[in-house]
Amino acid sequence: MNIVVLGAGTAGWIAALMTHQVLGPSATITVIGSTDVPIVGVGEGTTPQFVTHFLDAVGIPVGRLVREAGCTLKTTVRFSGWAGPGSLYHHPFGDRVTPEIQLGLFPPRPDRAHMVETSFLARNAEDARAPFTPLRPYEARADGDVLQNSIHHGGFAVHFDAHQLAALLRRIAAERGIRFIDSRVAGVVPRQDGGVEALQLASGEVVRTSLLFDASGFSRLVLGKHYRAPFRDLSQTLRTNRVIPFDAPLTGPVRPVTDAFAMDAGWCWRIPTQTRYGQGYVYDRELISDDHARAEIRTRFPDAGDLSRAFDFTPGYFERIWEHNVVAVGLASHFFEPIEATSIWITVLTMREFLDRFLPHGDARARADFHAWWSLLLERVVDYLYVHYLTPRRDTAFWATFRQRTTPPPGVRALLGKTGLRWHDGAPPALAGHPLPFPTASWGYLADGLGLWDEAALGRDWRFRGLAEGYPARLAAIRERVERYNASTITHEALITQLGGRWEIRGPTPDPEGLVNPDWRTRRA
Repeated sequence: MNIVVLGAGTAGWIAALMTHQVLGPSATITVIGSTDVPIVGVGEGTTPQFVTHFLDAVGIPVGRLVREAGCTLKTTVRFSGWAGPGSLYHHPFGDRVTPEIQLGLFPPRPDRAHMVETSFLARNAEDARAPFTPLRPYEARADGDVLQNSIHHGGFAVHFDAHQLAALLRRIAAERGIRFIDSRVAGVVPRQDGGVEALQLASGEVVRTSLLFDASGFSRLVLGKHYRAPFRDLSQTLRTNRVIPFDAPLTGPVRPVTDAFAMDAGWCWRIPTQTRYGQGYVYDRELISDDHARAEIRTRFPDAGDLSRAFDFTPGYFERIWEHNVVAVGLASHFFEPIEATSIWITVLTMREFLDRFLPHGDARARADFHAWWSLLLERVVDYLYVHYLTPRRDTAFWATFRQRTTPPPGVRALLGKTGLRWHDGAPPALAGHPLPFPTASWGYLADGLGLWDEAALGRDWRFRGLAEGYPARLAAIRERVERYNASTITHEALITQLGGRWEIRGPTPDPEGLVNPDWRTRRA
């Protein structure tokens, strides 16, 4: 099989390496991309599936990313100011010390504990530690790195610089016999049945293909421009549509978190690499100007670098991404917004499902099943992203009018009802219709952080189960467990150093007003 991947960004190399791993020597794989096409490269975050479903699946050690791509760890997303000034909540990954959101720790009473007290990963991240307890010297493998020689207390993802990761994945692909052609595409050569016979390159070369992955990013050269596939525009549901990316000096302590700071007309991410922070302000261009956005960045982040770049995006996705012998992946298939790092996660999951479940059949039924799966996945992702904006903030036009200016997804209307997120028998009943992709715990962290609980329903459940009895003891036990396990772990900075990373930290984080690193002990507003 002659497979071509159009696009040499993160999604393109993921598609090439995962295909090589599944099909092996039965496939000849060629990646086509132009080094003249710029990569935004402001720092990207992933989810734990990037490690388990991609890195582990194709045999790339995390340590190699740390040494060769400037990666750092990510164990949680930390939301600052979303529930009001000074508020803070986390969305942690795969906590094994406090594995489940426990109904008995969310009482309908004013002395509810902050989640940093009851979530090990949240507390671990606040202390700039990583969820690994090093083994004793006599237990450790002589040939293992610090990750292999540690007890893992939770899932983790990675942060990376898009330029460095693309270069590393290109080197790994070359080691595995994947060909790379540095060229722009001049045109598509169609087959009589509507498929793609070949790509015509600007150099004059014609590259034939039996299966083409369109990973051409926002250019969407094949699925969008050649096939003009139907695109579902979600601008009336997800309101952010413009971003100003920028860098800032790396200051310590470096936490293994993606920060999401609430801003006047959206939010700003902050992602640590080993040399700098990659940041970006994602906002609604209908409510503020670029000049307003830049002035706000300068006020909140005085050490921000160049702010000259800005670009628009349209949240949405192609309803059909498998046309004839073409499959779109990455930004060529969808984009919502950067929150929760869903784009790379969807790319990895889509490639895994396509290669394992659907490609072996390749008939009309397989395509229909694939697109049914695809639609359900993306609808559920949009549900979860939308709920992030249902906050009590009303201090700017963006936050005050978000509900009035948007159309809630049907799944959100069913999930929340009139009064808030219902919690019963360990899970909201409506979540039975949300099998993908976020587990019950993820919804629980979100509901707690934004005050979306149906407090009356919680009160009824507490009374029915007699949960008030023994609450102080339960809370004390979980606090003690969090403290004990947290004290045994390695710091994030030490972990990266022991894996071969090289920090360029420029002193402590300047934070005179608590704007950058609010104290978790400050209760939600």
